[in-house]
Amino acid sequence: MQLFRKLAGNILFKIILAFVAVSFVLFGVSDFILGSPNSWVAKIGDTTISYNAFNKAVKSDRDIIASSAKSEEAMKYLESERFKSEVLGRLVNKIMIEKITDDLGIVSDRKIILENIAKDQSFKNEAGKFDHARFKDFLKKNGINEERYVSEIATETSAQMTLQSLAMAAPMNNSSILAAENFKQEKRIADIITISQKNIRQPAQPNQEELEKFFAENRQQYALPEMRKISYLHFSKKDFSKDFQISNQEILAEYEKNKDQFVSPESRNFYHLLFEKENEAKEFLNKFDTSASKSKSEFAQLAKELQKKNLKEIELTKITQKDLIPQLADQVFQLAINENSEVLQSPLGFHIFFLTEIKPSHPLPFAEVKDAIKQQLAQNRDDKVLQEKISAIDDALLTSNSLSEVAKKFNLKTPQSVTIDLGGEQNQIKSFDNFAQNAFALQTNQTSKIFYAKNSDGFYALKVDEIFPAHERNLDEVKTQLVQNFIQNKKMEAVAELAKKVGDEIKQNPDSAAQIAAKYRLLFEKNHEFPRQFYVAFQGRQLAFQSKLLQNLFNLKIGQTTSALSEKDGEFKIGILRQIKETNVNSSQFAEAQKQAEENFKNEVMQEYNSYLLKKFPVKVNEKIIGKKDES
Repeated sequence: MQLFRKLAGNILFKIILAFVAVSFVLFGVSDFILGSPNSWVAKIGDTTISYNAFNKAVKSDRDIIASSAKSEEAMKYLESERFKSEVLGRLVNKIMIEKITDDLGIVSDRKIILENIAKDQSFKNEAGKFDHARFKDFLKKNGINEERYVSEIATETSAQMTLQSLAMAAPMNNSSILAAENFKQEKRIADIITISQKNIRQPAQPNQEELEKFFAENRQQYALPEMRKISYLHFSKKDFSKDFQISNQEILAEYEKNKDQFVSPESRNFYHLLFEKENEAKEFLNKFDTSASKSKSEFAQLAKELQKKNLKEIELTKITQKDLIPQLADQVFQLAINENSEVLQSPLGFHIFFLTEIKPSHPLPFAEVKDAIKQQLAQNRDDKVLQEKISAIDDALLTSNSLSEVAKKFNLKTPQSVTIDLGGEQNQIKSFDNFAQNAFALQTNQTSKIFYAKNSDGFYALKVDEIFPAHERNLDEVKTQLVQNFIQNKKMEAVAELAKKVGDEIKQNPDSAAQIAAKYRLLFEKNHEFPRQFYVAFQGRQLAFQSKLLQNLFNLKIGQTTSALSEKDGEFKIGILRQIKETNVNSSQFAEAQKQAEENFKNEVMQEYNSYLLKKFPVKVNEKIIGKKDES
């Protein structure tokens, strides 16, 4: 999570992963149904994400993040399984949002999105106006074009509009919220008496008769469960690293085979001016049209005189048709060299372009694309080889029924063995998901299929070597443990008996609680203040918790006592209510209560909507490609 937080400071990283954050509200990859075919990565209702589409998205997002965040943390993230899972999460959620918005009739207006981009402070110059050159520089640095940027913003906007639409109906009543918050903020002042094992004598050692009787009453607790001796084979992607290596001959062959794909598109250099008002643009164009030469130097000179723009500020270089929004690109790319456009309007304002140079499309040399081809081959190679290896190992296990033979054939580590019960808590197998359950589903001498072990980022197969049936043990085998348990049991009985006795005395005379506590040498805490709820920190959230003592105290009248309540093993507490402390909620507390009430309502609505979505558009994920359920 720390790595994720470090990367999240980057603006493009936020855009690429913004929709993943929304998916935490809607649903996560953990809700998806795992499948096993190889021809697809995920299915959302009747829509399929193909293997090629997934790889394309992985490469695209990897390039964007790598170009804008070159830190060690970013590189680790891009090589992690989490990155792939979150790319898939973004693709699935994008499709799901399209289906949801169709259902709800929600549309994110492209014109409004473009206008908001124009208002973004990040893209304004010193004069406070939208600077198209600054915007283009931002896109270039982050490796995306304008269409991709607008598309990501549109998707995020649709998701947020969906959430807002579902939450708008929140029935918020301020009087009810205030009353509930005042009730929640109430406190109780109470005297507390604690009875523990410190307040009793050490029980005597049991005699043989007592021990035999105790054993007879608790015989099943000392029985041994069924145990199994299991051999297991564990491997990961690293074991096949030699198979992932790519030769120069392979890279060159791929280049020759797909030369038509390795082409630099036609690009153009322009002078460009952006105006907020149409009349200002027309005034500039009129002056340029009446100039003697109508040359690029004349255009640059007028831009300097009338708009206070230097050459660097008006120059756009290496612009392809995809770099411009369609309503500008079609007209601008019809210009001839040294020809200017008319005043063109877009949501960003009013534009004038002057074409200075056309750079024809040309093949990219091998040296320039070699690394990119290698990266693409490596990406496809890793997944393809891994799937082929898993299938081959699966087949070998089926035919040989021998982990050792398979390990030798595929140059894997020697199989290991472990003896477990169904709990399967041994350290060496803790990282293997569902190891014990899978082992106990097999018969003696039976070999399993391959399972994914997400916590070890690898795979495992297992074989049952021997089954040791469950059986009861005799008294002598468990005598030491039996004596310890007998004494502990007597301590618990003695503490409970003392707690009841003290509780009865205090209930009869609550004003003498301090004297009664002193008589039995008990811990006495006077005027202890209690909130209605305690809060426990868990995964960045504060979870409300109310103990038995709190529940009882808040149901008492002043002067009344609770019964002896067991807060934990071997310890009881008795409370005597002395004061009810009311409170008046301040404005900040009330605002927070309003926010929480809205959030609670939204979460309730979203939980119901999640169930509806996943029934209407069931999501299946190919486990051989993704390999695990994501935890986000």
